Amino acid sequence: ISGFEPSVFNQIAQPETSVYIDTDFDTNHGYYYRIAAVDNQGNQSDYSNQLGVVFTGFTESDPNLPRSAVLYQNYPNPFNQNTVIKFYLPDIGYQPAAIQIIIYDILGRRVRSLVDEPLYPGGHEVVWNGTDDAGRALSSGVYFYRLLIGKAELTGPKKLMLVK
Repeated sequence: ISGFEPSVFNQIAQPETSVYIDTDFDTNHGYYYRIAAVDNQGNQSDYSNQLGVVFTGFTESDPNLPRSAVLYQNYPNPFNQNTVIKFYLPDIGYQPAAIQIIIYDILGRRVRSLVDEPLYPGGHEVVWNGTDDAGRALSSGVYFYRLLIGKAELTGPKKLMLVK
C-alpha cells in the first residue's frame, strides 16, 4: 500500500546480505518498499523513501548459459605457483547456494577448502596456490577438486597436477 509506515507487522525480510529478491508477488499488482540498512554492530539506518515497483513481465534468460552447475578444468594445468579454478552456478531463482570447492590428495584426503560460503548464480573463479589449509606448501603430485552445492556433487571431480 502506498504511503505505509514501516513496522514489525509489515516487515518482509531481514536478509543476511545486501541482496534481496522478493519472490512472493502477484503479477497483477504493484508493490511499495522502504529499505533500512543494519551494520554489523546492529545499528539501523533510517528507512528509505518509498520505492514503487511495477511488474512488467519475465524476460528469457540467455539460452547460451548452462542450465546446470559447471566445474571447469583449472588453468594452467599442470601448474607451479598458482592455478585458477572457474565454476558456474545456474540461476535457480537468484538465491544464494551453500558452495564448497575442496582439494583432495591422491589418497582422497582433504587438503584444502578453497570456497565455503553462500554464492549467487553466475560465473565464479578461485585461485589456488598449492598450499593446504594450514598454509603449508604441498608436494608435487596429482590432486583432485570437487564442487559441492549444499551437500550434493553435481559435476564430478576434476584432476589437477602440481609440479615444483
